[in-house]
Amino acid sequence: MEMDALIQRRKPFRASFTRICNGIKLETDKEKPDEECEDAQKVSLASTSFSYPDGMYLQTLLVNIESNKRQKTIRALIDTGSQRSYILKRTAEEIGCHSNGTETLIQALFGGATTKRETHKSYEVSLSSLFGNYSRRLNLLEQLNICGPVTSLQPGPWIEKMKQKGITVSDVGRKDLKIEILIGADVTGALLTEKVHKLENGLVAVESLLGWTVMGRINYYTLESNVSMSSLITSMLVHSSDIENLWKLEALGITDSKENRSDVEL
Repeated sequence: MEMDALIQRRKPFRASFTRICNGIKLETDKEKPDEECEDAQKVSLASTSFSYPDGMYLQTLLVNIESNKRQKTIRALIDTGSQRSYILKRTAEEIGCHSNGTETLIQALFGGATTKRETHKSYEVSLSSLFGNYSRRLNLLEQLNICGPVTSLQPGPWIEKMKQKGITVSDVGRKDLKIEILIGADVTGALLTEKVHKLENGLVAVESLLGWTVMGRINYYTLESNVSMSSLITSMLVHSSDIENLWKLEALGITDSKENRSDVEL
């Protein structure tokens, strides 16, 4: 296969396609797709879900980033569905990053869409754990928008149970859901340790050299409520073209009994 890079895709949550990487043009050049790829590397980009059921968590954590003697604590997302690692453009400017080069990429998104060829600045930054016991220099590509809001782990009895197992999660109960760094497959493998814990509540805790993360869904729903949640989300997606439908009672499965009566009954 004559391509600059092997495209790897995964199937993220179904609600993610229309919300992936807000701000990136999803235009596909159908007339000259081959020419566009000649001098641009084709890679898959993060497929982070913007809208997903309550209790579903992705691998987020707090880390320290440093460049040019400026430091900031930010939220990072570990996503092996992305071949490359990225830093938010605004964050790179805030800590005074100096570009050490550029890369031209065509980003392949979920659903088969691709972006137009875009040039990204590259920055070398130092990424370290909150406790300062691990530090690593990384090359990150500048991205205007990485993804939509990603929920942090919510407080609950599971926090104390994890602490009893020696698991401390840094990204808990935060209101600012912005992701400023995406750690892709090019880096993740070197960061993971061998410690993985399957928790009783359905979450899976995974240790990295930068700290613990959790992923999965908390099993505090009954089977019946799971079905109801699934039906509600599907209904919202079907009617997403008309935002007013989200506020109609019918979209929530609530109908007036009069609608189901015959003319004789009325």
